[in-house]
Amino acid sequence: MKTTRPFPMRPLALLLALSAVTPTQVFAWIPSGVQTVTAHTQDKQAIVIGTVDFRPQADSTSIFVFTMNHANFTDYFCP
Repeated sequence: MKTTRPFPMRPLALLLALSAVTPTQVFAWIPSGVQTVTAHTQDKQAIVIGTVDFRPQADSTSIFVFTMNHANFTDYFCP
């Protein structure tokens, strides 16, 4: 026999978990390292179009550098 609860427990558990986190803890994560940027074609091929290098700074911010892979692009407008 299946019992029913008066309300779903997952949202309540999520609310309790989030209430224990302060806003400064939510934004404390600073990205770092190199990540690839991938485009997916209609036929599900993955094409790497570049990389993003995240560099944490001393003032708790992060800058990023995007490096584009120009070989994967075609210019149809220039001869």
